[in-house]
Amino acid sequence: MSVASEPVPARRRRRRGAATPRLTWRRRAIFAGGVAILSALLADKLALGPTSQAWSLLLREDGLIETSEALYLLVAAAFALAGARRLRARAEPTLAVIYALAGLWLLFIGMEEISWGQRMFGVTPPEFFEENNAQAEITVHNLGPVQVLLDYAYFALGGAGALAWTVVPALERRLFAPERAASSARLLRALLWAAAGAGLAAVVAGLVMTPARVVALGLLRPDAGGPAAEATRRHLERLHDYRVAAAGAGMALVALAAATLVRFQAVWAYLAGRIDRLDRMLVPRWHLSIFFLPAFLYYAVHILFPHEVDAPEGLGGFLIQRDEEVAEFMLYIGWMIFFYLRFHYIGPVRKRRER
Repeated sequence: MSVASEPVPARRRRRRGAATPRLTWRRRAIFAGGVAILSALLADKLALGPTSQAWSLLLREDGLIETSEALYLLVAAAFALAGARRLRARAEPTLAVIYALAGLWLLFIGMEEISWGQRMFGVTPPEFFEENNAQAEITVHNLGPVQVLLDYAYFALGGAGALAWTVVPALERRLFAPERAASSARLLRALLWAAAGAGLAAVVAGLVMTPARVVALGLLRPDAGGPAAEATRRHLERLHDYRVAAAGAGMALVALAAATLVRFQAVWAYLAGRIDRLDRMLVPRWHLSIFFLPAFLYYAVHILFPHEVDAPEGLGGFLIQRDEEVAEFMLYIGWMIFFYLRFHYIGPVRKRRER
């Protein structure tokens, strides 16, 4: 038998990305559903008026959108925790721990969305939250040190969900091939060192680089005008904050720890041997990207133009601050569907019958 005529193993066919017609139809249906939901929300916004009171009421605290977000998060948490249990039964401890942590995180965020039932049960918030919480409610995400990090967290989550399905397989092919292991490890260490440097730069920006100091160093003329100069001043004011310094310090520590781990061959060998399974279990596929894309785009704009989006008339009279609820609404639906599909992909563990 010639090499060309030899049958291709089923596992290799699946690895090449082949999908059954039923699976292809389901993925297209999920993607079309995401497009339909997003289109309906945009049409509703245009019909009511992007900056109208009616649109703001739809996105208000404890409104339809926010309550639905909490429901989706709690359902996603249930599927993630159930998936962790199945993974543990299948002797996959690493993935089981990741799914368990993801489930607890989703549960925490879901309860945060409804302020841990504060308004439902008429609970009076403690004095600490009344003084330090932006909305005087029992939530962690509205505390000052946490608020500044939320934009970047949602931006990263949205970007990971929207783009990882293209990036991770490419990295798998290029970085984790046996013949490229040594060079890939060196490249990853270099990137991690660069990330550590960026974190240290954030520490400097948060503690040192005030607008006045930038002018004194000659990096910006005091009489400079125009949109670019104004944007530079606004971003310097935003960056000059101890919270940015704390975030940068955390980023630097994580990057340095990861760079240290990569030096050990056992860690790299483990990643190389498990990358395919990690990809399948942790990376949303293309049909879910539509649910993550709005969060990625909205928070990218909000990070670049925070003052314009937060203004009463919004950015260009269209994008307003409360539109974050639409982005988060789509994001949470995406995570719910993802963990639902992974839960069924893992499948139940059948107990062996005793003879």
